[in-house]
Amino acid sequence: IPNRGASERPAEIPLWLSEGTTQHLLASAESSLILQPDTISPQSVGLGQNANAIAVWRQSGTINQGIKRDPLFLVRRRLGINAPVTFTQLSLPDPEHLNGSGWEIYQSCSQLFLERLLSLKDGRAKMRMMLSSLPRYLNWQSAFLKAFEQDFPSMLAAEKWWAVNLANFTGRDQWQAWPLQASLDKLDQILRYSAQLRVNTNQLPAHSEMSLQSVIRDLDFGGQRLFLNKTLNQLEALRVRISTDLVPLLDAYHYVLDAYLQTRGQDRFGLEHRGQHAASLKLLVQEAVRRLNALDLQRDELQNAGGQVTRISSGTP
Repeated sequence: IPNRGASERPAEIPLWLSEGTTQHLLASAESSLILQPDTISPQSVGLGQNANAIAVWRQSGTINQGIKRDPLFLVRRRLGINAPVTFTQLSLPDPEHLNGSGWEIYQSCSQLFLERLLSLKDGRAKMRMMLSSLPRYLNWQSAFLKAFEQDFPSMLAAEKWWAVNLANFTGRDQWQAWPLQASLDKLDQILRYSAQLRVNTNQLPAHSEMSLQSVIRDLDFGGQRLFLNKTLNQLEALRVRISTDLVPLLDAYHYVLDAYLQTRGQDRFGLEHRGQHAASLKLLVQEAVRRLNALDLQRDELQNAGGQVTRISSGTP
C-alpha cells in the first residue's frame, strides 16, 4: 500500500509495522486465512488418533462453529514470562531479538503495539494516513508523527505511551532506566552508521560502519539528512531509558546534530557547487566534527573507566 505512491525510492516500512500486521492478521483472521491451532473441533471428538485436532473458526448465520481465541492470547502468554521490548528496541531491534525466542517476543510486542495504535481515537484512519504518506518522507518516524500528531507530539511521547501500555498489559513496570554500561552500549549502537561499501566494480559490497564524523564529511547531504534525522529520533526515544548519568552526553549529541542539520539545510548552502559558499560549508563541517570528536572522547573515557562517571560536559555553547 505505501509503495503505490512511491516514485524514485520505496517507502521505509518499519519492521514493527510489517511484523505487527502479520501477527495481527494471523491472530484475528477467520478460516479464509488460517486454521485455529491447539483446539479440538466438535467433528473430531471421539475419532481417536486419526482425528484432525484443529478446529476451524467459521461463521454460519448466527451460530459460531469452533473456538475463537482472544487475538492477544499468544502475546499474553509470551509476555507473561518474558520481558517485552522497549520502544527503542521496536524501532531498532537488538540482534537477540531477530532470531529464536527473542524474535517471537519482538513479533508479539509488534502486534501489541499495532493493536494499541489502532485502538486510539480514529486509529485506523491515522494508520491509513501513515501508510499513504510514507513515500513522502525519508524515514518512517516523520510519517508516524504526522499521522498521529494528536496523540504523540514527539517520539518521546510515543515512548512514554508505550511504556504505560506495557505496564498495564503485563502488570510490570517497564519504566526503569538501564544500567550505565548497557546505556553506553545502546548509545554506541545508535551513533554508528551501517553501510554497504563496494571496493571495486568486480566485488560484492562489504559491510562497513561509519562514524557520525564520516557521515558528515563523506556523504552527500541527502544521505546525511536521512541518517542524521533517524539518529535524532532514536536519541529522543533512548533518552527516557538511558542512565540519568548519561542524559547530558546524549543531549549534547542531539544538540550538535540538530544544529548542524538546521544550518546545513539553509538555502545558502544549496549553491555550494558554484564555489561561493564552499569556505563557509567547510567551516560548518569542521565545527560539527570538532564537537563530535570531543563528545566521542568523553564517551571513550567512560567506556575505559568501566562506566564510572565523574563529569560530563553538555557540549553546548
